[in-house]
Amino acid sequence: MDSVRKINESTTSVDLPFFDKSQHSGFGDRSPSPIPLTGPIDIFILEGWSLGFAPLPLDRVKELHAQGRTAQQHPFSTLEQINGNLTSFAREINDRFDTHISIFPKSYDYVYKWRLQQEHHMKSENGGRGMTDEEVEKFVDRYMPVYEVYKGTDGSCGGLRLVFGENREVLAVEQL
Repeated sequence: MDSVRKINESTTSVDLPFFDKSQHSGFGDRSPSPIPLTGPIDIFILEGWSLGFAPLPLDRVKELHAQGRTAQQHPFSTLEQINGNLTSFAREINDRFDTHISIFPKSYDYVYKWRLQQEHHMKSENGGRGMTDEEVEKFVDRYMPVYEVYKGTDGSCGGLRLVFGENREVLAVEQL
Protein backbone atom coordinates (compact mmCIF):
# COMPACT_ATOMS: atom_id res chain seq x y z
CA MET A 1 0.00 0.00 0.00
CA ASP A 2 2.74 2.46 0.90
CA SER A 3 4.48 1.97 -2.44
CA VAL A 4 1.21 2.65 -4.29
CA ARG A 5 0.64 5.80 -2.22
CA LYS A 6 4.11 7.04 -3.18
CA ILE A 7 4.02 6.00 -6.85
CA ASN A 8 3.63 9.57 -8.11
CA GLU A 9 6.85 10.51 -6.28
CA SER A 10 8.85 7.75 -7.96
CA THR A 11 9.89 6.61 -11.41
CA THR A 12 9.67 2.94 -10.47
CA SER A 13 6.65 0.72 -10.98
CA VAL A 14 4.80 -1.33 -8.40
CA ASP A 15 3.99 -4.98 -9.10
CA LEU A 16 0.35 -5.60 -8.18
CA PRO A 17 -0.69 -9.16 -7.42
CA PHE A 18 -4.06 -10.37 -8.64
CA PHE A 19 -6.23 -13.42 -8.11
CA ASP A 20 -6.61 -15.80 -11.07
CA LYS A 21 -9.86 -17.77 -10.66
CA SER A 22 -8.91 -20.22 -13.41
CA GLN A 23 -6.03 -21.76 -11.48
CA HIS A 24 -6.43 -25.04 -9.55
CA SER A 25 -9.52 -26.20 -11.46
CA GLY A 26 -11.37 -22.96 -10.77
CA PHE A 27 -10.55 -22.67 -7.06
CA GLY A 28 -8.03 -19.98 -7.95
CA ASP A 29 -4.77 -18.66 -6.59
CA ARG A 30 -2.55 -15.63 -6.85
CA SER A 31 -1.37 -15.19 -10.42
CA PRO A 32 2.35 -15.83 -10.92
CA SER A 33 2.48 -12.75 -13.17
CA PRO A 34 1.75 -9.49 -11.33
CA ILE A 35 0.49 -6.41 -13.12
CA PRO A 36 2.99 -3.54 -13.22
CA LEU A 37 1.60 -0.16 -12.17
CA THR A 38 3.44 3.03 -13.06
CA GLY A 39 2.55 6.57 -12.11
CA PRO A 40 1.29 9.10 -12.24
CA ILE A 41 -2.13 7.99 -11.02
CA ASP A 42 -5.05 9.99 -9.64
CA ILE A 43 -7.23 7.19 -8.28
CA PHE A 44 -6.31 3.72 -7.11
CA ILE A 45 -9.12 1.21 -6.55
CA LEU A 46 -8.38 -1.86 -4.46
CA GLU A 47 -11.00 -4.56 -4.80
CA GLY A 48 -11.32 -7.31 -2.24
CA TRP A 49 -14.35 -9.14 -0.92
CA SER A 50 -13.19 -8.97 2.71
CA LEU A 51 -12.46 -5.25 2.73
CA GLY A 52 -14.93 -3.38 4.89
CA PHE A 53 -15.68 -6.16 7.34
CA ALA A 54 -14.86 -5.15 10.91
CA PRO A 55 -14.33 -7.26 14.03
CA LEU A 56 -17.20 -7.67 16.47
CA PRO A 57 -17.38 -8.46 20.19
CA LEU A 58 -17.19 -12.26 20.52
CA ASP A 59 -20.59 -12.50 22.22
CA ARG A 60 -22.14 -10.84 19.15
CA VAL A 61 -20.22 -13.21 16.84
CA LYS A 62 -21.57 -16.16 18.83
CA GLU A 63 -25.13 -14.83 18.56
CA LEU A 64 -24.87 -14.28 14.79
CA HIS A 65 -23.18 -17.67 14.31
CA ALA A 66 -26.23 -19.34 15.86
CA GLN A 67 -28.60 -17.41 13.57
CA GLY A 68 -26.78 -17.77 10.25
CA ARG A 69 -27.94 -20.31 7.69
CA THR A 70 -24.44 -21.26 6.51
CA ALA A 71 -22.58 -20.03 9.61
CA GLN A 72 -24.08 -22.87 11.67
CA GLN A 73 -22.41 -25.36 9.33
CA HIS A 74 -18.97 -24.21 10.54
CA PRO A 75 -17.47 -24.46 14.02
CA PHE A 76 -17.56 -21.26 16.07
CA SER A 77 -13.75 -21.46 16.38
CA THR A 78 -13.41 -20.57 12.68
CA LEU A 79 -15.34 -17.33 13.23
CA GLU A 80 -13.24 -16.61 16.32
CA GLN A 81 -10.15 -16.88 14.12
CA ILE A 82 -11.70 -14.67 11.43
CA ASN A 83 -12.64 -12.11 14.08
CA GLY A 84 -9.04 -12.06 15.31
CA ASN A 85 -7.77 -11.67 11.76
CA LEU A 86 -10.20 -8.80 11.17
CA THR A 87 -8.92 -7.12 14.34
CA SER A 88 -5.33 -7.30 13.06
CA PHE A 89 -6.36 -6.26 9.57
CA ALA A 90 -8.33 -3.24 10.80
CA ARG A 91 -5.40 -2.10 12.95
CA GLU A 92 -2.85 -2.44 10.14
CA ILE A 93 -4.80 -1.59 6.97
CA ASN A 94 -7.92 0.56 7.41
CA ASP A 95 -6.08 3.81 8.17
CA ARG A 96 -4.31 3.54 4.82
CA PHE A 97 -7.50 4.17 2.83
CA ASP A 98 -8.87 7.61 2.07
CA THR A 99 -12.38 6.31 1.48
CA HIS A 100 -14.25 3.05 1.18
CA ILE A 101 -17.08 1.90 -1.09
CA SER A 102 -18.82 -1.28 0.04
CA ILE A 103 -20.92 -3.31 -2.36
CA PHE A 104 -23.76 -5.27 -0.76
CA PRO A 105 -26.31 -7.48 -2.49
CA LYS A 106 -29.91 -6.99 -1.41
CA SER A 107 -30.01 -10.77 -0.93
CA TYR A 108 -27.00 -12.94 -0.22
CA ASP A 109 -28.53 -15.55 -2.53
CA TYR A 110 -27.34 -13.31 -5.38
CA VAL A 111 -23.74 -14.07 -4.41
CA TYR A 112 -24.23 -17.69 -5.47
CA LYS A 113 -25.84 -16.65 -8.75
CA TRP A 114 -23.17 -14.07 -9.56
CA ARG A 115 -20.29 -16.40 -8.72
CA LEU A 116 -21.81 -19.08 -10.95
CA GLN A 117 -22.16 -16.56 -13.79
CA GLN A 118 -18.49 -15.60 -13.37
CA GLU A 119 -17.45 -19.24 -13.49
CA HIS A 120 -19.47 -19.94 -16.64
CA HIS A 121 -18.04 -16.86 -18.35
CA MET A 122 -14.47 -17.77 -17.36
CA LYS A 123 -14.91 -21.33 -18.63
CA SER A 124 -16.32 -20.08 -21.94
CA GLU A 125 -13.16 -17.99 -22.38
CA ASN A 126 -10.55 -20.55 -21.27
CA GLY A 127 -11.67 -23.79 -22.90
CA GLY A 128 -13.76 -25.06 -19.99
CA ARG A 129 -11.26 -24.97 -17.12
CA GLY A 130 -13.03 -24.36 -13.84
CA MET A 131 -15.43 -25.69 -11.25
CA THR A 132 -18.70 -27.51 -11.74
CA ASP A 133 -21.88 -25.77 -10.59
CA GLU A 134 -21.91 -27.94 -7.45
CA GLU A 135 -18.27 -27.04 -6.70
CA VAL A 136 -19.09 -23.34 -7.06
CA GLU A 137 -21.92 -23.67 -4.53
CA LYS A 138 -19.66 -25.47 -2.04
CA PHE A 139 -16.93 -22.89 -2.65
CA VAL A 140 -19.30 -20.00 -1.88
CA ASP A 141 -20.62 -21.88 1.17
CA ARG A 142 -17.10 -21.64 2.64
CA TYR A 143 -17.12 -17.84 2.86
CA MET A 144 -20.84 -17.15 3.18
CA PRO A 145 -20.69 -17.24 7.01
CA VAL A 146 -18.56 -14.09 6.89
CA TYR A 147 -21.30 -12.29 4.94
CA GLU A 148 -23.92 -13.51 7.41
CA VAL A 149 -22.00 -12.54 10.53
CA TYR A 150 -20.12 -9.40 9.48
CA LYS A 151 -22.60 -7.81 7.07
CA GLY A 152 -22.85 -4.13 7.61
CA THR A 153 -19.93 -3.83 10.04
CA ASP A 154 -18.07 -1.41 7.76
CA GLY A 155 -15.02 -0.88 9.90
CA SER A 156 -13.47 1.36 7.33
CA CYS A 157 -12.64 5.03 7.13
CA GLY A 158 -16.03 6.10 5.88
CA GLY A 159 -17.48 6.29 2.43
CA LEU A 160 -20.46 4.70 0.71
CA ARG A 161 -22.41 1.47 0.68
CA LEU A 162 -23.96 0.51 -2.66
CA VAL A 163 -26.85 -1.95 -2.41
CA PHE A 164 -27.29 -4.02 -5.58
CA GLY A 165 -30.28 -5.91 -6.93
CA GLU A 166 -30.26 -9.32 -8.55
CA ASN A 167 -29.26 -7.94 -11.96
CA ARG A 168 -26.44 -5.85 -10.46
CA GLU A 169 -28.46 -2.64 -10.56
CA VAL A 170 -27.84 -0.09 -7.81
CA LEU A 171 -30.90 0.03 -5.55
CA ALA A 172 -29.57 2.31 -2.83
CA VAL A 173 -26.58 4.47 -1.96
CA GLU A 174 -25.97 4.89 1.77
CA GLN A 175 -23.49 7.15 3.52
CA LEU A 176 -21.22 5.29 5.96
